[in-house]
Amino acid sequence: QSTGHKDLDAFNAAPGAVCFEFELVTVKAAHEHERSSWALTRDEKEAQLPKLRDEGKALFGRRDYAAALDKFSLAESYCADVTSMDVKGSEHRRAVERDMLVPLLVNSALCLRNGGEFAEAAERCAKALAVDDAHVKAHFIHGGALAGCWRLDEARREYARAVELDPTLAATVAKKLAEIERLEQEKLQSDR
Repeated sequence: QSTGHKDLDAFNAAPGAVCFEFELVTVKAAHEHERSSWALTRDEKEAQLPKLRDEGKALFGRRDYAAALDKFSLAESYCADVTSMDVKGSEHRRAVERDMLVPLLVNSALCLRNGGEFAEAAERCAKALAVDDAHVKAHFIHGGALAGCWRLDEARREYARAVELDPTLAATVAKKLAEIERLEQEKLQSDR
């Protein structure tokens, strides 16, 4: 039966020894390279979380949102791996989710929102709020992401919740709500 390749068919007809030649490009000691995520233990992944978060924040500060999102997303997956063996509601799981996962999700949402990916940003915020419904920044960013999706009533509710949790945001939220109102008026005018 033919493989579709004459040289492979010839080899299959009369199999023989195969020689491979490798060129050694570099040699690194085990501690000199970053191991793939699949090769890391839970403890190693947990130890990497602050580093990945900080690298993501630095990239965000340089407005490299795609690279920052990659760091935050990798850290999010590490959080899932770290907590996968924990009993739901255990102290360790709650601590990792509250202290690492929620801020990572909110930071990912910011990257997505800044890239115009409002629906995905809203989804990340919703995940964060499912873990910590009192996270002010998550409500605020969620409001902006929902407004970007034209889910304006939901956006208003999220902004209201942010102000309820942190009244110092009232002036900032008032500007956001005025912007929503302006966009609604423009849409009404264009629909006429």
